[in-house]
Amino acid sequence: MYKIKWDKETSGILLSDSTEDTIIPPRPVYFEELDLLGFDKYWDYPKCEEPLLWGLRVGL
Repeated sequence: MYKIKWDKETSGILLSDSTEDTIIPPRPVYFEELDLLGFDKYWDYPKCEEPLLWGLRVGL
């Protein structure tokens, strides 16, 4: 896993090797969340019970 840090200079994220105490596990993203954010207006994706994506939590 990687430690994730927001980089203000590039407006992007920086990935670095993580240690035991900084592991941030990915979380599942389901179609309901994508619909809530309005992605269904632009993309077609299956409406299923399984996760469609795996998202990373970014601490800013």
